[in-house]
Amino acid sequence: KAALRNIKEVVPVVLPVQNGVGIEDENVPFLDVLRATDRNVISLLEMIKVITSSASTVSLDFSEFLNVASTPGNAMIGIGEADGEQAVSVAISLARSPKNMSYGDYSLKDAAKMALVIMGNGSISYKQIKDARTTLQNEIGYQTEVFNGLYVNNDLENVKVIMFATGMNDPKEKSEPIFQTEMT
Repeated sequence: KAALRNIKEVVPVVLPVQNGVGIEDENVPFLDVLRATDRNVISLLEMIKVITSSASTVSLDFSEFLNVASTPGNAMIGIGEADGEQAVSVAISLARSPKNMSYGDYSLKDAAKMALVIMGNGSISYKQIKDARTTLQNEIGYQTEVFNGLYVNNDLENVKVIMFATGMNDPKEKSEPIFQTEMT
């Protein structure tokens, strides 16, 4: 805990990532555990890249991302990919599952803010977006402020969702959250 407090004094965002989150088979090779952990961090970087360099149908701009990232409390990163008629809703559900999300012992329902990037080809329908909003609203708290972006890339075969939620407090550490974001 002291090390994290010291780190956050010199960097704007600290996101501790646990190795092995969502790993059900303990006999899995350790390098696969590390790759799964790296996948979450890489997804956050991919989100930033998409936001800053891609044309979007519905724009999530970098200032909104910084708004989410600067919210004090614990953070979660989740990714999900799906195809088919309910691809967007399924990808959102997968993104928030323990297998695909880096998190501690806190709930997505407690998030203060969330950045959500949906990437897919031009066949994403209005119904898929509407159903996805319902799915997401059922999985987060009504107080959560959501900033979202829809990025169309006709080269994509699947829908990919990257979710970055902040402002959650660990129930075991109400007085001082482990993850603190401070933009300076």
